[in-house]
Amino acid sequence: MNEKRIEHFNEIVNLRKESTEALLNYWEYFTFYTSFEYWLLVGFFLIPLIILIKKIDKSNIFLIGFFGYCIHIATLYSNLLAVNLGLWNYPIQLIPTMPSFSLDSSLIPVTYMLAYQWTMIKNKNYYITIFVVSAFFSFIFEPLIVKLGMLKMYGEITHVHTFFVYIFIGLFAKFTTNIFLWLQKKYAS
Repeated sequence: MNEKRIEHFNEIVNLRKESTEALLNYWEYFTFYTSFEYWLLVGFFLIPLIILIKKIDKSNIFLIGFFGYCIHIATLYSNLLAVNLGLWNYPIQLIPTMPSFSLDSSLIPVTYMLAYQWTMIKNKNYYITIFVVSAFFSFIFEPLIVKLGMLKMYGEITHVHTFFVYIFIGLFAKFTTNIFLWLQKKYAS
């Protein structure tokens, strides 16, 4: 292997370690247990899970859970990509090395899961429902957390851009779930 390449890569790894250490120090000083926003993130994590436990259709729990997992994965990767590209970030974090943990792991997936469940039970149009959920997150929820200093958007990124990200997340989860349902039906004995 090229020694210069490895040396350069090691420098990048060390910069990332320093960055992580700085983030941990920032989190301990400005966030950890001491801010209203931190406890709001705790609520964003716990309350949706409690609601989900009470409201999820137990007869379709695996289907809705799989759909929610797809939402979680798509949200996690979207946020990870955006944070790493410097498009947006979260100054207040529940867990410092996972910038949007409360949102990616609970609030967003649970909201989409309950919307998905509602469309199945009420026989409503999934795509219109996802449009409404995406609009809520982009044009109501995000501006609120920006105002509270919990989300910082950089450069030319707007809530219109994130609206399309939320739409994509909903489409990805629906498409992936439908593929697995089709495979299950095709190969069921």
